[in-house]
Amino acid sequence: MSARLTPFIREMFALETAPSVVRWAESNLVLPRKMSPARPGPFSTERQPTSRPILECWHPTSGVRSVANVAGAQTAKTTEGVIGAAYRIVHSPMPMLIMGPSEDWLRLEISEKRIIALIEANPCLARLKPSDQSRFRKMAMEMAGGTISLEGANSPVATAGSTQGIVWVEEAAKIEHQSREDAPEAHPIKLGFERTKAFRGMEFHYLSFTPNQDRNLAWQYYLAGTQTHFYLPCPHCGEWWPFEFEVRKEGELQDVLEQSQNEARPDVYRSLVWSPDARQPDGSWNEDKVRETCVYVCPKNGCEITEEHRMAMVAKFETRDHNEQAPKSARSFRRPSFYSPSVTFGDMAIEFLKRGDLFTTGLQNYYNSWLAQTWTQMAANVKEKHILRLRGSHGRGVWPTKPVMAWLTCDPGEVSGAHWMLSGYTEADELIVIDWGSVVGHAEVLNPEFIRARQCPLANSSERVMPALGYMDAGHDTENVYNTCEASKGFWWPVKGNDNTFGTWRESKVASRPWLRLYLYSDTQEKDELYLRMIQKRRGTKVILPADADSQLVMQLAGQQKDRSTGKWKKVPNDHLGDCLKYGNLAKQIGRVYFDKLKR
Repeated sequence: MSARLTPFIREMFALETAPSVVRWAESNLVLPRKMSPARPGPFSTERQPTSRPILECWHPTSGVRSVANVAGAQTAKTTEGVIGAAYRIVHSPMPMLIMGPSEDWLRLEISEKRIIALIEANPCLARLKPSDQSRFRKMAMEMAGGTISLEGANSPVATAGSTQGIVWVEEAAKIEHQSREDAPEAHPIKLGFERTKAFRGMEFHYLSFTPNQDRNLAWQYYLAGTQTHFYLPCPHCGEWWPFEFEVRKEGELQDVLEQSQNEARPDVYRSLVWSPDARQPDGSWNEDKVRETCVYVCPKNGCEITEEHRMAMVAKFETRDHNEQAPKSARSFRRPSFYSPSVTFGDMAIEFLKRGDLFTTGLQNYYNSWLAQTWTQMAANVKEKHILRLRGSHGRGVWPTKPVMAWLTCDPGEVSGAHWMLSGYTEADELIVIDWGSVVGHAEVLNPEFIRARQCPLANSSERVMPALGYMDAGHDTENVYNTCEASKGFWWPVKGNDNTFGTWRESKVASRPWLRLYLYSDTQEKDELYLRMIQKRRGTKVILPADADSQLVMQLAGQQKDRSTGKWKKVPNDHLGDCLKYGNLAKQIGRVYFDKLKR
């Protein structure tokens, strides 16, 4: 019988009628003072209702095989792991591995203060302990149905040799890959999850963490999951949205704007606001006045929401998945500290002011620990405002001045279709954009009518300017692009980027077509030049867009970010016109060389 069907068949024939996780926990578990010093007593989700969908993922018939629980401070994420584990000990026991950053931390914070304390305080768990106390140790508890093992992620203990049904990784974002070149190994989290192969179909992987860097493996599990957010109704206008905190940092090399919800679209939006009168003459803040005047601004209609509304809103939450492509077996949740019953709007505001006001740089801990957001130091962060200021005075489809050279660029799509752009450069050394659009397939750009339709009028004259040649990306669907360029008889030429951090473009040849020139370039170098230097910092060559540049162009040029720590540009989905502009800047560099040769 398939292991995947076993729990469902057991339920169907009432061999075990397992109650919901929340109902069982609230009926049977008491939190000891050692585990919950502030609120000992019967377990309840009344004050923390957002725990409910996360806890139900532990039910053996939920169909969930992987959970990433991402949360800010005071959101009970560790307690949720302990309660879920307790439920499985009673109702669907399997060997369980609990991993953490270090053994000492696991022994004190997870084993002594939580797991052992909860087991000994609750008869439904205590009766499953071994009679021989030597088999109930802090780092290995031989419970009925399976042993609970606790191991530091980088411990020399033979984690790789054990068989587990459940693997719970606590503070997963703090677990780093320590592989050495002389002894390469997979990431410790992956090694832990590998231990569940024998229980395939019944396995359960659970990660609980406060995020740090976005390239951390734990965060990648969150991104691969459902990315479930907790939406709340505004008590005034009735619109639904999740609690977030957006802030723009001015006056430095970078702007920081976290917009994790599409609805909060304004360029400047801060959900928490307080009276400017709270600023004292010496520049510090009067904390009492900040707390008294702090309100949350509804991102839909600007309604002012006070602390008195907050928990009533949380009680009415709805879960909505931001990653609808993820399988329902891979759940991931994210909750900023706004959802905690112990944290007020005023607390969030004061913590923000202490950690890093608008003009300081200490915001990383606030973003990680309170907003449950990753933090990346950006060397470049191109936003919509940077693109909008590139608009000139000419209209789309009209050359304001005669270009030195005009060209078409094309970015073939990975599935179907292709985007194109008409641009050129002027005597004033300006890269000017005239028109753009898309076609069904990149072979369509071979149609003579397509190219003829790209000749545009020159302002204040009867002359029309025709593109002299074109450049097409050959990084994807390479052979078909080569075929298109070959069939164009000298109009289209292929370009291809590489992963080199530095380096100028160079001319090469296509091995299978010796007469076809291929232009190779460093993608990082080209983006540095275009997005960081020319667009964000506005240095060197000016980029000029039409005055009536539409939202399609603006949005496909915005959003480019370069990670300061890795030196790499992030992948941006659907930035085809951005790539077309990049090829246009490359065309300008190539054109300069050939024109210089002609002049000599």
